[in-house]
Amino acid sequence: MNSVLRLLRNTRTTWPRHAALRVLLNCLAPRAVARALLRNTRTTWPRHAALRMFLNCLAPLVAARALLRGGRFRLPLLATGAVCLFAQLPNEVEVTRVAGGLRFPTGLAWSRDGFLVLADGERREIYRLDTDQRPKPTHQDTNGAQGIAYDSQSRLYICETAARKVVRLDKRGNFETVAGSFEGKKLNSPNDVAVRRDGHAWFTDPAFAGDIDRRELSFNGIFHVPPKGEIEAVARWQTRPNGVTLSADGKRLLVTDADRHAVVAFELDSKGAATNQRDLITGIDGVPAGLRVDAAGNIYVGAHGLAIYSPAGKLLRTMLSSLRVLNCTFGGPDLESLFVATPKDVYRLRLGVKGGLQY
Repeated sequence: MNSVLRLLRNTRTTWPRHAALRVLLNCLAPRAVARALLRNTRTTWPRHAALRMFLNCLAPLVAARALLRGGRFRLPLLATGAVCLFAQLPNEVEVTRVAGGLRFPTGLAWSRDGFLVLADGERREIYRLDTDQRPKPTHQDTNGAQGIAYDSQSRLYICETAARKVVRLDKRGNFETVAGSFEGKKLNSPNDVAVRRDGHAWFTDPAFAGDIDRRELSFNGIFHVPPKGEIEAVARWQTRPNGVTLSADGKRLLVTDADRHAVVAFELDSKGAATNQRDLITGIDGVPAGLRVDAAGNIYVGAHGLAIYSPAGKLLRTMLSSLRVLNCTFGGPDLESLFVATPKDVYRLRLGVKGGLQY
């Protein structure tokens, strides 16, 4: 607790004070309640639930103390109630801030050449982040890059919201338009993209904020772009699809619904056709944004914190609960690190579980 108070008093800290205050407030209430419940022998609430609440308040304290010491901390897995994760994750998850001073890094993708790519939509820059180095600008994208993804040929797919199209950048620096219109009308504002190892691509096309007034389509789309052939609509929603990802085997498409606070699943065949649309996860805390899947099928959803769900959609645990999470992606030499983007920073979580990458 003293560490948090010192952080609030420290005029030289680069961590926003309102974030420190939020950490302090988040940990005070559950701690007080848990102590009272553990002392009260007449309570009808199960004591193990009170103990779990007590343990959950320790993580923000650990994080705040570590941020005073340089940005690296460990989150104990004692706070999780998910037994199935114990067999996959280490006893502690190491969390390291690897980049700061960003404005809105909504796009994250890991290159097989050994570095992380960041797309900062507000700065309109695409950065390269090598291990233990500062992000280096690689491309200025005046069209407002959002979601990004690599394919099996190391080509980078970029959702350009301002230009209302999806483009592809090859290793020689050449751009190619992948999708810019549907049925003769301009797209709304492509937001996120996922590419399967066989070349099939899917992207979301919502109309947020100012994009609503200029839209030509009567719906918010989820689109499929085959390796050869015309763009096709997978779904036509009135709510807004946001993040998109694929299961490790490429047979399931997952999309976050920003308005319904849900994750919607589709089954995919070898030709990329999507069927069996259904709600897999509902009641997400905060607006769900980017998401990823690990090799075991667990689903990582960025919203109010990073929520981890089982393949069946059961909430296993929530990490970084005091932060707004914009997106995440697996990477690192062993693909066992999860990079997590918040509005200003990027963190690396050493999970010990391989990501379900398609390339």
